[in-house]
Parts: sequence; C-alpha cells; structure tokens
Amino acid sequence: MRKCILWVAMAVVTGGCSWSRPNADPELGRLIVFVQPGGSSLDLDFHRNHLPAIRRTANGLGVSLVTRNAARGAPAELTVTPALVYQNHRGRSIYYGRYTTLGRVRTFLRTARFAPQAGETLRRVRTPVWRIGRATIAAPLKIAPPTGQVPEDLDATVFAAGARRAVLDGFRRFEPAETVALRGSDRSFYMDFYPWISEDDELFLSVALFSQFHCKQPIYTHGDEPFVGPWSQRERLFREAATALENAVVAQMAESANGDGFDPIPATVPQTTWEALGLELPPPPAKARRSVAGKPLARDWRVGALQPDAPSRIRFRFAPPLDTMSGEVRDVRGQLRFAADLAFTSMRGWFDAGAASLTMGEPDLDKALHSETYLNVKTFPRVRFDLTATASDRSRLAYGEPATVTMKGTFTLRGVVVPLTVRAILEPAVNESGEPRVLMQAAFQLRLAPFEMEGPDPSQMPANDILLFDVTLVLEPVAANAQKEDPQP
Repeated sequence: MRKCILWVAMAVVTGGCSWSRPNADPELGRLIVFVQPGGSSLDLDFHRNHLPAIRRTANGLGVSLVTRNAARGAPAELTVTPALVYQNHRGRSIYYGRYTTLGRVRTFLRTARFAPQAGETLRRVRTPVWRIGRATIAAPLKIAPPTGQVPEDLDATVFAAGARRAVLDGFRRFEPAETVALRGSDRSFYMDFYPWISEDDELFLSVALFSQFHCKQPIYTHGDEPFVGPWSQRERLFREAATALENAVVAQMAESANGDGFDPIPATVPQTTWEALGLELPPPPAKARRSVAGKPLARDWRVGALQPDAPSRIRFRFAPPLDTMSGEVRDVRGQLRFAADLAFTSMRGWFDAGAASLTMGEPDLDKALHSETYLNVKTFPRVRFDLTATASDRSRLAYGEPATVTMKGTFTLRGVVVPLTVRAILEPAVNESGEPRVLMQAAFQLRLAPFEMEGPDPSQMPANDILLFDVTLVLEPVAANAQKEDPQP
C-alpha cells in the first residue's frame, strides 16, 4: 500500500509515464492510461482510488500498464482523460466503459487482445452537443408521449416539437446539431423526459439522465418529485427540466465515484501521433500463438444457459417512490438474427420469459401475482417480446464497438399485445475460453393499465402504474447445424 501511494505521488508530481512491469509476452500487449496530472481534483482522485485497481486488473491478465500525460500531447482520437487504450501487434482499441467497472475493463482487455477496434466514427443526427476543448459531449433526447388524462385534441407531433424546442431553450451549454461525429473518447449522456397529465390538467414531468455506459440505472433523477405545473405551462416545465439535466451533466463530469467523470483535453494541447509518443504498434511475435482473432461473429445468437450462481436475467421495480417494491425473473429464452453483413438495421429476433419464474421474494405475494387476477400463468405461461425494427448509433455488430440499440416491437402479456421500445447496449466480447459472446444490457418500462392490472397504493399515481425493467443477458452463437427455435407465445 505504501508503494502504491508513493507511486501515485510521483506520477502526480512529475506528470511522466510509469510502467507497472516489463511486458513479458508481446502477445499480451499493454494498456496505456492517459491522464492530466495536477489538472483537477477528479484526476487526483482517479490516481488515488481507481488507477491502482486498474493496474492490478491488467497485471492479472499479464498486461503491462503505462501512463502518459495527455497535457503534453495526445493523438487526435483522444478527447478526454482518463482514457484507457490497449494495443498489441494486432491493433489499438480505446476502452468504452466506466473505469470503476473492473469486470468490464477485464473483458475489454481480453477482447481487444484478439479483436482490435475498427475505429468506426459514431454518428448522431439532431442531437444537442456541447463542445469543450477537444471533447464533444452529446445529449440524445427522448421525449415520451404524454400519458394519463391526455386531451382528446392533442396533436402528438405538435406536442413533441414544442417540447423539444422548450428543452433546447432550457440549455445554456448544449446547442442543437443536425449531425455530429463522435470520436473514440467523446461522451454521451442520454436525457429522458416522461410527461403525465392528471385529471386536474396538471403536468407531472419526470426526468432521468443516463450514462452512455449504462442504459439501465439513471445517474440522475429529480428526486422523487417531478416538475409539476399547469398543463398550459408545459413549455416552462420542459425548460426547467432541461436546465436541471444539463447541470447534472456538469456535476457528473467532476465526479469519479461511478466512473463517468472526466476532464476534457484542452484545444491547445498539441495533436501528435502514437509513434511520436513511442507507442507504435509492435511487430507480431515470431511464433504468435493461435487465437480467436480470425473467428468471425455469428449471424445467429441465442440466450445462453443460466449458471446456478448467476444473477437474475430480468429485474423489475415500480417507479419512485414505490421502487422498494421489486422482483426478478430468471427463466428467459431468446434469439437474435442478423443479415450476412451483421448490420443492426437487419437485426430481428424474439425474447420470452416464464411468467411463473417471476418472484418478489415472498411466497404469498408470488402466489397472488401468478393468479388469474394478475399474470394468470396457467393460461398465459410465457411473456414475449418480438423485435420488428432496429436503429443503432453503430452500423454493424463488431468487436470493440459497443452499440446503443433502439429495439422496437410488440410485447405480449396476458394475451394483450402492445407496442414496446427497448433501449439496449450490445457488446461483442470473448469469454474466459476465448469463445465469442454478445453481452446485452437493456431497459424499458411498462404501464399496467393496458393489461387491466392495478398496481399497489392507488394514492401514488402514476408511480403505481409504471414498472421499470432491467435486463442482462449473455448471448452465444447458434451452431450452423443447430435448429433455430422460434416458439410462439
């Protein structure tokens, strides 16, 4: 521990580079961590509380680690610090994830070793952006259609356009952009707006801010109280909500606890090449061992077998302040299919879950949930989502390029079919045995009313009508000669 503290102090004072140990095996590559020592409290906290753990994670895989001071010069691909970059003789990859999530860092190192990034630029349209130094920060907006006592004469298109204008008016830093190209270390924060109208014509506007690295758990909400005001003043409420979300982004940038914080690299920092920094790619080892580098990603994927000690595949909870009421689902099946080019626009598939595997941890409560009053599991044993349309910020499924995917389709519960949009992150990786997998994290919400089910505590509308779902799945390739399942609901 004393050695670790001494190393941190030396790195901060000198701003130089530091090797964890010689790279014993060129095949294993090295991890380069770009920092800006002494520039902010976030950087100091990163050195003290996060870099040592990242070093241990890298060393545990046989990967050496070197730090570089980005303030003295950095390649054009790097726009913020801390930035983690892995390289070996196959290529170079920029880490896409929270630096606090060591499991993700480990997966990144293992995958990038065999399959470096293609370096595809991430493009967005009609997205607010904030340019600060080298960095571009994007804020994709989701403005949900209003629910509750919606006026009969409400034009959904006019409402959405007016709400968007009000949001843009509420920003002080973000500005609208028709198109934006995000580089490897640029950032995005997703801003969601959920309007609900009461019988008294009051608008309850709930908001949530999500990290680009985690689509399920928001990093900011406006407490348990939404923005509230007369429906006639809805534009004012959207402006206030936008200002609050923008301020939340500023706060997250300065905070390292959850791994979303960063320091933009100033525009005055010289752009240099990897070679000028002494970071050229090494030549292939004389006897490079065989690996999965040549294994293509499959076109067909299915949900893998659930291990006994694995966490639940689906978790659900009511909206705040009823979010203490929660549960899980473990019985989940499903498949995804791509065209030959693995384009996300071609992705189709289905997922279903065993209704009887839903549990809130109390046998009496579970019995009631499984009864005819609620899920009616005897008549409708499975719940199903059919994917019919897909959009993504990436063009195709590729190693080293986690993709934010919007999946649209139909959701079937108790024989009732409703449209559903699911936001997900799909990330190709390799497991401990070097076999390809796709990691999928997703989130969505459902209202109970369309299914003629009532939630708890009627005094807590609309929270008692809204269920929030988090999904974590590991997909494995479907063997070419395996029969593709597609059970009907």
